[in-house]
Amino acid sequence: MNNKIKEAKLIFDSGFNCCQAVFTPFAMEHGLTKEASLKIASGFGAGMSYHGETCGAVVAAHLVIGMLNGASDPFDIESKEKARGLINEYREKFVEKNGTCICKELLGANPGVSAEYTYLNENNVFKEKCPGYVEDSVKMLTELLG
Repeated sequence: MNNKIKEAKLIFDSGFNCCQAVFTPFAMEHGLTKEASLKIASGFGAGMSYHGETCGAVVAAHLVIGMLNGASDPFDIESKEKARGLINEYREKFVEKNGTCICKELLGANPGVSAEYTYLNENNVFKEKCPGYVEDSVKMLTELLG
């Protein structure tokens, strides 16, 4: 298991969300502090802040790819296309492996619905399923970005 996967799992197991767990090891490697990385990614867990939409591990991959390959100039078409291509390739692999990138579909219940959130917590669904999505995301990013 590579160091980023270990770090991501430690972050997740410490109580941080899936987006924070995936984004932080990559961000720290590229100069962001752990605190800044955790704050940036804090609003994306459980499908865009507990709405059951795009999985936070997937959102983190978008953030990482953008951070490393995105455009900082609005006219930098080459960087925009490169980032878009890498994001599409990543998403294709994630969906191929997991069937979807939508949180509520991955978990089998919607964390944005009170009763379903209670079910997810009481049945340890976050603790059982999300570490696998975190690991998948880090592994796919590592392979994709070299």
